[in-house]
Amino acid sequence: MGDKEFAACSFRACFLGEAGLVRVNGWEVLKLTSSAEKELKRLSSQLIARIIPRLENLASNQRPPGCKKLKGGEREWRIRVGGYRAVYTVDDTKSLVEVTRIRHRSEVYER
Repeated sequence: MGDKEFAACSFRACFLGEAGLVRVNGWEVLKLTSSAEKELKRLSSQLIARIIPRLENLASNQRPPGCKKLKGGEREWRIRVGGYRAVYTVDDTKSLVEVTRIRHRSEVYER
């Protein structure tokens, strides 16, 4: 493992250990899709260090200040981290936040 993978040890340990799941008190709270995890690993360690705390915050606050609901998606939201965007879905019935994309703002909305 390189420096990027150790940029935020507490968060990365959770994701490397259980296929992208973070559990809080036994409840599945935050999940990264495999593509979002790959996108995160490709970023510089400085960017990872900025993005990880924002993703960890989603476990306790699914709709933080500054987030926006995306048009065209039923449950899609996004948070900004500098020039990057993390797009995620919120399932209130399952208490689950699933991060689907982490990309530069010029690429994140392309489908």
